Amino acid sequence: MTELEQAIIDCAQLHLTQLKGALTLPNGPERSDGFTSAWWQLTGLAQLADPST
Repeated sequence: MTELEQAIIDCAQLHLTQLKGALTLPNGPERSDGFTSAWWQLTGLAQLADPST
């Protein structure tokens, strides 16, 4: 595994943890912002990992 691949995996795990954490917050702007931010970070990482998408 290359350093880039490992960095992508590490970032994805961090953002997945943030996403799960945001889901535990009560409904409101903090939950929405946390969820949206983590979701888009994961989406960006997925595109970086697979540039054909």
